[in-house]
Amino acid sequence: MKKTQLFILWVATVLLAWCFNSNNTPTEIDADNRTSDEWLSVQEVFNKQIEQTQYLIDFNDYLSYNTLSEIENKPYTSEYNINAQLDNNSAIQWWVKVSQNKVSKSHNLENSEISVDIDASMKSWELDPFAISWNLSLLHKDDDVYANLHSFWLYMWEDNMAAKMYSLLSDMLIDKWIDLEANEWGLSLLSTNNKLWYLIWSLENLLEIWEAQNNANFIMKVSDLIEAINSYIDLWIYNEWLILRSTEEIQYSELSDGSVQKSFTWSFEWTYSTFDMSFIASKKWVSLYFYNIKQLDKNTQEFKDIDVEVYFSIQENKKSEYAIEFKSTENGEKMAQLNGTLKYATPINLSAKFELKPNNILTWEKISWDIDWTILKKFSDGNEIIPEITWEVIWLSALLSTL
Repeated sequence: MKKTQLFILWVATVLLAWCFNSNNTPTEIDADNRTSDEWLSVQEVFNKQIEQTQYLIDFNDYLSYNTLSEIENKPYTSEYNINAQLDNNSAIQWWVKVSQNKVSKSHNLENSEISVDIDASMKSWELDPFAISWNLSLLHKDDDVYANLHSFWLYMWEDNMAAKMYSLLSDMLIDKWIDLEANEWGLSLLSTNNKLWYLIWSLENLLEIWEAQNNANFIMKVSDLIEAINSYIDLWIYNEWLILRSTEEIQYSELSDGSVQKSFTWSFEWTYSTFDMSFIASKKWVSLYFYNIKQLDKNTQEFKDIDVEVYFSIQENKKSEYAIEFKSTENGEKMAQLNGTLKYATPINLSAKFELKPNNILTWEKISWDIDWTILKKFSDGNEIIPEITWEVIWLSALLSTL
């Protein structure tokens, strides 16, 4: 798909959102000559509106459990359940089930009970199935991370002799504590919600920024957002020596419900790449579109288009229920796409279809997942039992040296 076509699709998505929200047709606002009844500028009205935006309220409420646990040592419990299965049209069949029950006593003491079941086979290779199942405890205590394997089962058909060797090794480790020697990298893996908080904080800052021209603060906010997104997905865009190449005037529009929409398209450059970013936000939706991404050719010292584009949007369908879309393309072909519905309720639920370009895994087959993810968080009375480290602790480095 050409850039112009994708840009038209991006605009059309927002237009459809307007149409399905009580004929919420936008009317452009003259920002220089418009003030509210409270003598606020359009930008100030928009900032005030953002503070009351439901999708940010819900995200911040989700993160409040972790925040209060770290600041006030307030304990909470959570349950995560993920079911993912490749659709029936795929030659390879994978079914994955992951569950996690976590008890967080404080910022430096938590325990997770994690179980994983994977079942895989090829339709064309019916005699080559694969299955694995395991259950373990993951204990974070005083900045150290320990694992305790409770059960392990592996089946690999023709390679089942190797599978039996892994099973024999696991039998030696059952119900023994292993010091993962995680240090900073391991603890960062346990702190994914901190990264999510950083992403939401960066988005709020970008929403509320006043102007772009010669504004070092604005560049810093865009850099923060890119860094936060890159902690989840590599955008081929980084924040090293980021500068603003050109801008279009920020446009404001009033929707029929009286709320304000903000949009702009700006061009950026950093040491090894250039890119354009288009942005639309209101109380009901926000969308980001990265395109014209070019990388520096070290031989010619010129920027060359890599034909990669990234699009993300979230739109509130009704209170605390959102449509989410993520799309990545390369050379006009879809590399990855996720479409789903997020319901912020008790429990939180995300139902989505996630597709990958065949060349990412198999050159001849479509890869498409159906995902159902539920999350239940609640503050506790603190009486949940955290397991104690008993008997001799095994060091991960010593374990790996025996393999």
